Amino acid sequence: MSAYEKPLHIDIPVKLKDVKTVYSIGALTFEGDLPASIFHLQLIANDMADSNAESEVIATFTRMPAM
Repeated sequence: MSAYEKPLHIDIPVKLKDVKTVYSIGALTFEGDLPASIFHLQLIANDMADSNAESEVIATFTRMPAM
């Protein structure tokens, strides 16, 4: 692609009626005083609420054994 060409951008909004997601979170990385995974789960939940979708979000947190 030359420097003068614009990359292809396709933006098709999708409205979902039902959203079910499962996340496995292996480690807590913090952004300030909030775990980054919780922050991102909040963003996802807010997006689903904004679209009025029936939703279910499940997050599992695993703890690695001490060495």
